[in-house]
Amino acid sequence: MTRIILKYFALAFFAVIISCTPNPAIQINDTLEMGLGKKYFDYVVNLNASVKGDTSVLHSFLNVKDLYDGAAYEHGWVLIELMRKLGDEAFANALGKLNKEQLENLNIYFKGGLDMHAKANELPRDYPNSFKRLGYVNE
Repeated sequence: MTRIILKYFALAFFAVIISCTPNPAIQINDTLEMGLGKKYFDYVVNLNASVKGDTSVLHSFLNVKDLYDGAAYEHGWVLIELMRKLGDEAFANALGKLNKEQLENLNIYFKGGLDMHAKANELPRDYPNSFKRLGYVNE
């Protein structure tokens, strides 16, 4: 009887933990979630705040580091989707607040996201200011 109670308690505990994690405003796949590990919750909170226009959190979100392999590509895809949600002006303004090292780091992820994105050829035309800040388009 005690084992049954413990099983139900464990199931209830995990259900509460799972329900406390916010839903990301931009879809995050399993590869990125696994790559983030313990940082997943904060990543989602910062992503959601960035989508809502919180510029201080956006600056922090644009400085995510230490993602590798598939997770790095997926983070790049999330960055592109974030650019699409915020619009060219807001995203370009946020990029303008990054120093050279931060911009280079972000650019690595962004390139990976472009490799995966179905609309990669259209994005420089639709988001010219952001692509200029990233160094993809000469002024």
